Amino acid sequence: MTTEQMVMEEETVQTDQLIVLEIGPGDSPKAVLSWPEAIVETMDADAQYNPTYECDARTIPEELLGKYDHVLASHVLEHFPWFDTIAVLTNWRGLLKPQGRLHVVVPSLEWVAEQILAEHPSKAVLPHLHAGITTPWDVHLASFTMRHLRASFENAGFAVVRARTGDYPIRVGADSEGQDIIEVAQQHYACGVDRERYLGISN
Repeated sequence: MTTEQMVMEEETVQTDQLIVLEIGPGDSPKAVLSWPEAIVETMDADAQYNPTYECDARTIPEELLGKYDHVLASHVLEHFPWFDTIAVLTNWRGLLKPQGRLHVVVPSLEWVAEQILAEHPSKAVLPHLHAGITTPWDVHLASFTMRHLRASFENAGFAVVRARTGDYPIRVGADSEGQDIIEVAQQHYACGVDRERYLGISN
């Protein structure tokens, strides 16, 4: 199940034009596929991707607070140190309108554990666990089981309204002709709303 499929499982009715932020899209943005009619902005620390906002997603510009109907971070949260997870999610919560939703996709740690113990583990284990290490930002500094992802959302002031696990393609190398070799790994998806503003439930 791709990121787009996970996100679009959600059924919503929206009369106004949506404003969406994608954090860390790199060279393969996904928000435009999930919300083709929306105004989509991007945030990335790497200038080569020409983001709308070039900044570290741990530090949110004040003018963006409360601006977005949806915020998408696909395979981004694991690139921040594990001890910053709650702080990062809390900052992202500030980007949302009162009825807004945060969508996060991360590699599955359960899948890694299963593969490590398998007789013939997938070649995707190491890139799935550590990332490609092609840029200073392309390194994984945290890992998530589904339970840990949901708990992190809740500790950051969210109520989780949707959670899924599915397959995704990952590059593990190239063949003799330079063609990418692709394997399949698993990823977790969680969608959260601001618990207090959306549901009226205080911490």
